[in-house]
Amino acid sequence: MGNPDEDKLLKTAWTRHWPLVVALGVLCTLVAGVFVLCLRADGGRFVYAIDDIYIAMAVARNFTAHGVWGVTPYEFSSCESTFLWPLLLALSCALGGTSELAPLLLNVVFAGATLLVVYVILGKMGLPQGLQAAALLGFVFLAPLPAMVFIGMEHTLQMASSILFVYLVARELAGEKGAQAGASPWVWVLAVVLPLIRYEGLFLVFAACLLFLARKRWVEAFGLGVVAAVPPLIYGAISAYHGWYWLPNSVCLKANLPHGVGNMRILPFMGNWDGWMVATDVWAPVLSLLMLLVLLLYRQRTIWREGTIMLVMVIVTAGLHLRFARLGWFFRYEAYVIALSLVVLAAGAFQYLSDRRGRTSGRGETALAGVWLGYSLLLPLAVLGSRGYISLSHIPQASHNIYEQQYQMGLFVRQFYRGASVAANDIGALSYLGEPRLEDLWGLASLDVARLRMEGEFTSQQIDKITRSKGTKIAIVFDALFNDGRVTSGGLPAQWIRVGSWRLFDNYICAEDTVSFYAVDRSEERALIAHLRQFASRLPPEIGQSGKYMQSD
Repeated sequence: MGNPDEDKLLKTAWTRHWPLVVALGVLCTLVAGVFVLCLRADGGRFVYAIDDIYIAMAVARNFTAHGVWGVTPYEFSSCESTFLWPLLLALSCALGGTSELAPLLLNVVFAGATLLVVYVILGKMGLPQGLQAAALLGFVFLAPLPAMVFIGMEHTLQMASSILFVYLVARELAGEKGAQAGASPWVWVLAVVLPLIRYEGLFLVFAACLLFLARKRWVEAFGLGVVAAVPPLIYGAISAYHGWYWLPNSVCLKANLPHGVGNMRILPFMGNWDGWMVATDVWAPVLSLLMLLVLLLYRQRTIWREGTIMLVMVIVTAGLHLRFARLGWFFRYEAYVIALSLVVLAAGAFQYLSDRRGRTSGRGETALAGVWLGYSLLLPLAVLGSRGYISLSHIPQASHNIYEQQYQMGLFVRQFYRGASVAANDIGALSYLGEPRLEDLWGLASLDVARLRMEGEFTSQQIDKITRSKGTKIAIVFDALFNDGRVTSGGLPAQWIRVGSWRLFDNYICAEDTVSFYAVDRSEERALIAHLRQFASRLPPEIGQSGKYMQSD
């Protein structure tokens, strides 16, 4: 028989917190199920759904083992748009040794922490348990949390920190509290932490500073901006000391930063249909936030209520992200904006409905407001529903694609070219597993390439010059990236010898379905052919192989 006191305690805990328990249970069940599917797809080995996490893992291991902040143990490289995540992985390496599962486990913890933060906020804002449960389950699927767990990166931590920051700022500014001096210490701490997690955290802090400025709270308005700028400035100074840019190469190359006043476009991501489709995932919630804001302002005649302040902060943040940052790549770049929007929509809608109780209004006005509110809630659900389904259903395929392509590239380099000079344009698993002396032709981990790309002077002649100066033996690249001008003009150097290719036939996540192997040093051709032949039997059987090494002598 169980202890009656323990049974009563469990029953009380369940009664009080069942929405959180259910949401955590659903999340853990989904993660466990997808994990098993990934293992089955990848021959019993777990592989992440995108390649970028292996960059952070390589930086963490090299920092722990060699004291070098870089994707290789041989030199400093400023390539990550997050500073805190590699440090957390380095800490896990120092405490428990190197483990490829560390990012996954950390993400499970932070995904759970995100649900806890959302649950506490919704409870403090008065939502009944039924609505809390619905909101939490919707958050799991629509954010989408499982996808963020399986890419292994810092986005679950970014979600939790961003949501908590927005709520704490709103609580500080709401009602009469807005006239008080001295924000919560946690607001200041999070203002420092957010840019360390990702540079987009500066958008949130900027939005908070604007609202504090409107409230004439000068210390917070300017002080939060200063403390948020300190970590990027310190890292920038370290990077500049090593001869790199003040911003990481990933930010310089991927973000929509101004390179001149006439060079900026209002909607830089909308140059093609895919850009429009991905942008809709953000525009739909933002439009809903604006619609809900109109309702609240009409009812309240003030923005200084918690839910309304949160709406304003997220709208400003989303606008800055749409203007200056990226979208897409397995839903990760905009994930924190989506997460914030979902929480704020739930809180704001409940605030509006609560305010209506006990108030009289015309029947026509009530019907119009009801339709307006319903549309503002259904719009993001309709748009983000497909996002949640696609992300969840494609995790095993994305994992398998990375296993078939990038992971095999890393294993190949580790077996035959560890410590040798290798050129590549997709560097995550290749660097983590292979540990070559890397020349990154995309520019994330190579300063000379990044500088030439940003100046528009990265040509096939420059590629040849750089690789020759570094004594590069082979190149493992996506031909299409160079042939269509996305990376360089003039394609790859004509003197490189193409020895073979691997092709995916079910590609979903990789930038290209075909990766090619080149002998950069002509004397390496015979050895590269031999190495590819020796490795051929280790490749997954569904990989299409072609080129010189597949031909009989």
